[in-house]
Amino acid sequence: MRRLQTGWRLASAFEPLEGGSLRYCQLRYCEHGLRKAARWVNPSVVFPPRINLGTLGMFGLRVECHLKYCLSRRGVTEYDVHLSLTSRRGDIEVVVSERGPTFSFVGGLVTLFFLWGFAWGFLSGEYDAFPHGTASDIMRYVTQSFSGSGHHIYEARYDRSGARSLSPDDTTPGVTLLTSYWRDEDGIGPEIRLMSHDGEMLHRWDVRPSKIWPTSPHDDMARGSKNIPGNYVHGTHLVEDGDIVFNVEYLGLVRMDACGEIEWKLPYRTHHSVSLGPDGHYWVVGQKWVEEGDDYKLSALDPPFVEDTILKVSPEGDVVREISLLDVLRRSGLQDLLTKYNRSSGDLLHTNDADVLSPERAEAFETLEAGDIVVSMKFIDTVLVLDGKSEEAKFHIHAPLIAQHDPDFLPSGRISIFNNRGCFREKGCDPWGETYGGSEIMTVDPSDLDSQEVIYRGDEKHPFYTKAGGKHQHLADGNVLITESRAGRVFEVTPEGELVWEWIHPGWNGERVPEVLEGTRYPFSPERIEQWNCN
Repeated sequence: MRRLQTGWRLASAFEPLEGGSLRYCQLRYCEHGLRKAARWVNPSVVFPPRINLGTLGMFGLRVECHLKYCLSRRGVTEYDVHLSLTSRRGDIEVVVSERGPTFSFVGGLVTLFFLWGFAWGFLSGEYDAFPHGTASDIMRYVTQSFSGSGHHIYEARYDRSGARSLSPDDTTPGVTLLTSYWRDEDGIGPEIRLMSHDGEMLHRWDVRPSKIWPTSPHDDMARGSKNIPGNYVHGTHLVEDGDIVFNVEYLGLVRMDACGEIEWKLPYRTHHSVSLGPDGHYWVVGQKWVEEGDDYKLSALDPPFVEDTILKVSPEGDVVREISLLDVLRRSGLQDLLTKYNRSSGDLLHTNDADVLSPERAEAFETLEAGDIVVSMKFIDTVLVLDGKSEEAKFHIHAPLIAQHDPDFLPSGRISIFNNRGCFREKGCDPWGETYGGSEIMTVDPSDLDSQEVIYRGDEKHPFYTKAGGKHQHLADGNVLITESRAGRVFEVTPEGELVWEWIHPGWNGERVPEVLEGTRYPFSPERIEQWNCN
């Protein structure tokens, strides 16, 4: 253990370590509302900042992080690092527990300094805390989102909140399922809620990950980093009797009844989406950590990295089929798409959706068949349809997609895509989407790549943009329900693009709103939902 006194300044720089090089650092988890996701960074492109502990001391912040890093090109050497910053006293306490071969004192000290700098640099950059923000910025963040939880909290974009119907007669009947964060007696945490058109909460499910999986079921590089209060729900499917199937992001798939009782849990790192197939099975996206091995499936892939999969899961929670998307790319001769992969994170594809083509809709597609599967791979800006039998690509589209989400097969024989058109430059990006003209909903006929058509895009009166996240749903009457995730907004438009309904998260103090991961319309009546009453 080492204690650093108030006012001490830490400036660190990366240096190669004896016997290899520091390949990646991973933030395993942080308590008290900071970002929990496992984040891999390449130290060659990350430069840690200075930390002034004395400045932090006045705010009484406490941050606890658990980190680990992997060392050497010839193998993985792991070290667990417990970093505790208690800024009321302005002290740092660090405990290093070695889980691999020893290394030199100088190399270890350099590495430890890097981890200190990386931890605070990452947290301050993600959440506008010191040194990125002023003292008032820190205090505002602390009062609004620091205690409890708060994945992806953003500046409020709109000067209104709640539900409003602009044209009730043109709004599709039903109730809207929302996944986001809300504040309750336990702090800020993820919930799934059902809302009426006027914004009344009709039902809720408590889906805090720490209650569902108190102990992580995984034993990989990201172990212990997801069964924590700040994780979130991403991908749901609501059953008529009030059961709900959902992903606890990167932790597993869960089926819960209307009263909050867990019916089953699938401890596979599922994430982003859940779709119901025509045979009653669920299709979900999963991932595996590949920690060692040479020339894994495709050339030029050097572990550690994430291998994306798509799963077919039975109504009872059993995996009945697993498809490796790296295998799909290899079999289809599409290895060149990996030239765009995120080398600094190990997340090669960041697949965010998988959906299967039903027999009814397959009749409208000239080149596809029932059972074919559409997937969206965000980090390579690609939507791909693979043959449901041979698992080879039948169709893929790259340009004009930028960080897209949620492709769907339409009854018209076209594929609809939520094209985020997000700007990811370090500098020069407009936060409201003007850099590339905002997000859009587009469609394409897979038999004709030139058939691309934009069916909805915002304008000055009705802006529409989310850099990441986002979903859309084509409703039975032709309307489209759109989730503008980072704006905390769900809205409905007619086929002509007229806004008829919206709901905006009230957030906190009118200044910050949490991301809304999903908005989905279900044709249920309030009377039907009352039958789920579990009081």
